Amino acid sequence: MIKQVIILCCFLLISGCQTVSQSVRTGNTLIEDQDIADKAYSQGNYSEAERAYRRMTIDSPQDSYNWFKLGNIYAKTNRPEEAKKTYKEALIRDPDHAKSWHNLGVIQLREAALSFIRVKHNSKSDTYIYQHSEQILGLLEEVIEIGEE
Repeated sequence: MIKQVIILCCFLLISGCQTVSQSVRTGNTLIEDQDIADKAYSQGNYSEAERAYRRMTIDSPQDSYNWFKLGNIYAKTNRPEEAKKTYKEALIRDPDHAKSWHNLGVIQLREAALSFIRVKHNSKSDTYIYQHSEQILGLLEEVIEIGEE
């Protein structure tokens, strides 16, 4: 009886490992998919990289790296709402991921800057709100520039 339990446990362990290491969608190993995604990303082929990282977030949803890279793609392709959402997904999985916090902060600073640009466009230049917004916008632009270095 003990021998049968051990054999069953080994079988389940081996089956589980195979499931984890194999991509459901591509038939590649997760490592192969990761290499494909990283290569496309590094070459600036964001549409291919996006598809690959999306697959990886489905096949390995607990991996914060894939969510982070997908967020970077959204940020680079001017989709800030999707980038914020995806960075937050990365942070759910790894609350200490400093790069996700950083990039989320930069996007939020850019959004704040856009708000103050809108204030300036919708107010007269001799008003307090215009002048105050101009000062804040100048500070935000400096901070954003530092954050993007």
